[in-house]
Amino acid sequence: MRMAQLAERSGIAVPTIKYYLRVGLLPPGRATARNQAEYTDRHLRRLRLVDTLIGVGGFAVTAARAVLAAVDDVRLPAAELVGTVLTAAPAAGRARGVDDGDLRTAELVVTAAVGDRHRTPAAEARLLDSLIEACAVAEMLGVVELGAALEQYVAAARMCAACDEKVLLAYAAHRNLAPEERDPAVREAVVIVLVLGAVLRSALTGLAQQDVLSPLLAGAAGLPDAG
Repeated sequence: MRMAQLAERSGIAVPTIKYYLRVGLLPPGRATARNQAEYTDRHLRRLRLVDTLIGVGGFAVTAARAVLAAVDDVRLPAAELVGTVLTAAPAAGRARGVDDGDLRTAELVVTAAVGDRHRTPAAEARLLDSLIEACAVAEMLGVVELGAALEQYVAAARMCAACDEKVLLAYAAHRNLAPEERDPAVREAVVIVLVLGAVLRSALTGLAQQDVLSPLLAGAAGLPDAG
């Protein structure tokens, strides 16, 4: 197919496709003339993955490139592929003013909720650091109830991860894909579910927070009496 057809089938504009080609996120097509090339269904599949990473997941170009390299390296175990996606995903900013005591207290709270996972891959270590820092900030601000509710947050997160698993298995069955970690199509599906699942959870959590927390500020539900 020509680039115009690639754009039509993918729903992604030609200038965006050209950008992805220029920065090396999409492999070039087979040249057929001076300014023309032919593209295949593999290009279509990769284009959709790239646009999911950049356009939906908010990945930087360098981060997306790292994920694509991990997808293409079939020698890389699936667990390391997942770790690459988690490591490359946009990270939260670092908080200021958190002291070592708050961090140590938060680390104890987190360990009690998720277990001792110090010997973890880099991706998990970064996630644990983010979790510990969030709990430390809560401690610093006096929101100690957040740490007390951490086990409930953990349970909810595991339920969401189980949903991701069901979605991935259903998608693989629908596409007649065997659960083979060296299959590029399976590896791409894992990345898509990871990225879209995270976006979906973030959006749904925001909507739920709007529904549940907004009435507190509007007076529909009473806050505890500060006196």
